[in-house]
Amino acid sequence: MELISFKKLIEKTCGLTFEESRETALISGIKTRLAATGISDENRYFSRILADKEEFHRLIDLLTINETYFFREPSYINLFAEKVLPSFLQKQPVGKKIHVLSAGCSTGEEPYSLAMALSEKFGPGFKKIVSIHGADIDHGALNHARVGRYRRHSFRNISETLKGRYFFSEEAGLFGITDEIKGSVFFHQFNLLQDAVPAGIPPLHVIFYRNVSIYFSPEIQQAIFSKLAESLIPGGYLFVGAGETLSHNSGVLPLVEMEGIFVFHKSSSENLKEDSQSPKSAASASRPLTLRAVANHHTTHGFKPSRQYKTPTNSTDGVASEGRFEGIPEEILSLLRDEKYSTARQKVDEMLRLAPDNHVLTLYKAGILVNLGEFDETDRLCRILLKAAPLCLEAYLLLGLSSKARGDEIFALKCFKDALYVQSSCWFARFQLAEIHRNRGKARQAKDEYQAVIDLLDHEPDADSQLAKFPLLFHPAQIRQICALQILRIGKGV
Repeated sequence: MELISFKKLIEKTCGLTFEESRETALISGIKTRLAATGISDENRYFSRILADKEEFHRLIDLLTINETYFFREPSYINLFAEKVLPSFLQKQPVGKKIHVLSAGCSTGEEPYSLAMALSEKFGPGFKKIVSIHGADIDHGALNHARVGRYRRHSFRNISETLKGRYFFSEEAGLFGITDEIKGSVFFHQFNLLQDAVPAGIPPLHVIFYRNVSIYFSPEIQQAIFSKLAESLIPGGYLFVGAGETLSHNSGVLPLVEMEGIFVFHKSSSENLKEDSQSPKSAASASRPLTLRAVANHHTTHGFKPSRQYKTPTNSTDGVASEGRFEGIPEEILSLLRDEKYSTARQKVDEMLRLAPDNHVLTLYKAGILVNLGEFDETDRLCRILLKAAPLCLEAYLLLGLSSKARGDEIFALKCFKDALYVQSSCWFARFQLAEIHRNRGKARQAKDEYQAVIDLLDHEPDADSQLAKFPLLFHPAQIRQICALQILRIGKGV
């Protein structure tokens, strides 16, 4: 199927890019609409979407990725509710609301999470002081959000207490959100690339624009970010996803640190007194990940599946020389790249039922479970892997991340040190050691490890391929910047 024309039109109109790894989704969407419209070939269908805006949007609805859940990256939501919003309330005239936008809100989990966090902080009267808006290009996702009914996978990161307080059980495994929360969010359909912020949305104090821009080219990322920045009032804040911070740090908005989290802050005459040091722009780097994302277990933990993989050999266990693992089906890699962890887990489980001793599948399942927060099972699988291949670097790293996420920093230290015994040049393990030392108040040890990371990245020619089976979301040069920043902060006693 000829896709070039479709790719160009979609990117120009919506900003979405379809690299080789995502072409399957584009082909599937086109075939679905061919069947629905009765059009016989893609050339005629392309002419149809050029002339029919509604049909074009039906295609886009099939292509947008709506994998989200409540309280994703909760540290950002907590910062908003506990610090950012109260700072505005101190200066806001009585009767004037604070206006918040969730851009690219998909099926509504993010804006509803903001509403629940504010309800917890201020009680049901929060609606008198804050208006929350959600916006997305996907009509179907917005209809889902307005209905406010969700399945179990949307609750992977919400406590049972909050779930019981703000949701009620319906038939067929669905849970409906309470009218109190549903009525506090206003949804709008618009195209981030082409449309102005709708007139129904007042000048904004806070924008959440998280885990959306990874599907855009750098040029389109810049255009959308600039448009959103213009929509902020002076002194407003723009939150992006943990893995998107440095790619947007191009000088449009200053980057500041609050409670250990980097956010963008539009300058005003009454800036909040925050540490304004930030990493320098890394526009040339590929997919960045901030310090917070590496340290926080609610993110992807710094791991992303590789586009470079070897076809499985005849061996059924997948164990390569020196304990390294080889081979993973592209279908699973594609799901992981799109952060569809639950679906990826189902696929891996199906394959493991046929080949229970396949260690490459076991390794990827362990990585999936880390992202789903199932740390006990992650540990069990990592121990199986290490019994089969005692020199498996990735198993030690996953075991360390799992332990760190649960707060067991002592065992996490041991795991990352074990990883260094396997590969002394593993800068990722040293970075994790530095973070743990910093969290425990051991400034000297943290500084030494941060410096070791810098030295390794300066002198290690194969830094990019060091973790070939689990390449990171960031370029090593960005980690070097973060380490340099932390050394500077330690020197100042921050």
